Amino acid sequence: MDVKFLEKPSSPSSLAHFHIGNSGRELLISASKHKTKAIVTLHDILPRDKILRFIMGRLQLFSLRKHALVVHSEYSKKLAAKFGYNRPIEVVPMGPHPLEDLADQSQNDLSLKSHGKGSGKTLRLCQPGVAKKAKALPELIEAISNFPEITLVIAGGIKDKLTRDFIQKYQKPNLIVLGYCDDEVLNQEIRKSDYVTCFRVDSVGEANGPLVLSHYLGIPIVGWSIGSIPEYALDGDRIFPENTPIAKILKTLLEEDRSTNVRPGFLREQVMNYWDVTFDRYREIYSKMGWI
Repeated sequence: MDVKFLEKPSSPSSLAHFHIGNSGRELLISASKHKTKAIVTLHDILPRDKILRFIMGRLQLFSLRKHALVVHSEYSKKLAAKFGYNRPIEVVPMGPHPLEDLADQSQNDLSLKSHGKGSGKTLRLCQPGVAKKAKALPELIEAISNFPEITLVIAGGIKDKLTRDFIQKYQKPNLIVLGYCDDEVLNQEIRKSDYVTCFRVDSVGEANGPLVLSHYLGIPIVGWSIGSIPEYALDGDRIFPENTPIAKILKTLLEEDRSTNVRPGFLREQVMNYWDVTFDRYREIYSKMGWI
């Protein structure tokens, strides 16, 4: 198939595959007005903003009912059904964005993570992407302030005032705020870490890009069992029951650090397998649509 990447379809009758998330929700208008049956991959089932969620939660799913709907997890599928969507939904995993410099990183993985553990038990955590209260950043920042052995690197911009206030209040040497990072810096910070933090105060059925990226870069994650996180978790990840106090989690990580037992190559191989599944699933969907 010839594929064109567009901000909106070239015509309302074209073969179209929409990808809609909270950062591109304006595509809903094009999708709802599209005359022919299209494919819509929803990366976020509901709006993150609670007011928009109340207004649009059911409305957006209703507006997409004539199209073939695809989501990235069984959790997302159940969430759509909970909000009244009663048509078939396909579940297709989300693969990582391939990077050319990861052909053979076995030695580099080890060298990046050697950051002075010989002098005592220390851990380095990375919070990638936008830092906001929806990711439990205030609680994480407050908890980190009581664990000088743990360094937290926030590799992303600050989304809300509450998170910014907590950063100012609990600013210590073991809290590093980099702000917005380009991909190269972000990837390097992840690979230098023992774990990537993956907490959510609730879930809108989002596709958890940082989780998949971290595995692709060979780093396990630590987080709560919420949303799609348990489905994408792999051996070596530390997944705790939802709302387990983060301070308790950090204490557990220090006492039972298993990150050194994780094989980066194993994590990378597992997420690369998502692409094989994705290809097969979309080929089936395209075939049902009569596109191929």
